[in-house]
Amino acid sequence: MEGVKRFADDLEKKLEPYFGRQAPKMPEGLKNFFADFAYIFLGIYAVVLVLGVFFVLGAVTGARSLLGFMGMGMERFLFVPAVIASLFSLFILYLIYKSFSLVKRKKSEGWRYLFYIALVGLVNELVFFNLIGFIINALINFYILFQIKEKFS
Repeated sequence: MEGVKRFADDLEKKLEPYFGRQAPKMPEGLKNFFADFAYIFLGIYAVVLVLGVFFVLGAVTGARSLLGFMGMGMERFLFVPAVIASLFSLFILYLIYKSFSLVKRKKSEGWRYLFYIALVGLVNELVFFNLIGFIINALINFYILFQIKEKFS
């Protein structure tokens, strides 16, 4: 776990100049908005993740049963990616649980958890070879995160 933390710290230091100092500055009102309501966005994200996990696993389990009943042998190709995506979602839910009160109080450790949540989401994009989603999410998430970092003490 220490290696992952060190990697995240190094990555943060490498990204800070690009997204924090060199990037166009976000208006102060928008920074305040994102920082003040970050915990609400986390809550909405958590609800969407929980619903998504139940939907995906339910749909895949139903399709798996149907395909298995029909003797097609394709059910494992649906189930494995759904389980992997659900595991990523559950890990993000755990991070949201750990970070919620810290983000609400605008603690620097809360910002760190937001950074970890963004990283796990990006790893999820890479695992499923969604390179366009990876690039878009990285640019948006890192820009917002590094712009509001000063609001978390």
